Amino acid sequence: MGVLVAFSGLDGSGKTTQGKLLQELCLNNGYRAVYMHLIDIDTESSLLRVTKEAKKYIKENKLDVQSSGGELRKIISALLLTQKVEREVVPALLNNDLVIVDRYIDSALCHHMTT
Repeated sequence: MGVLVAFSGLDGSGKTTQGKLLQELCLNNGYRAVYMHLIDIDTESSLLRVTKEAKKYIKENKLDVQSSGGELRKIISALLLTQKVEREVVPALLNNDLVIVDRYIDSALCHHMTT
């Protein structure tokens, strides 16, 4: 299992730059390292799939969430981030010495919830 390194900071503070520099340093010294963004949405199809899952979750749990309101978007964002961690970060940790992410996972979740 690899090591997770997460950068934290305000937007524009250099998290991506430092993460990519760290990845390059590791690769140049023989370590398997990968850098990934946690806030990127992979594809429109993943957004549609997660939207469907969010609506199912809302219905099953009898939540009072308006489709036009920010609540649905927050649930969708949380699901997108959770799935990205499960599908990309965890497998990367199993296959690399080092996984570098541009935000601490909690910070990425907060970013999703507020933007």
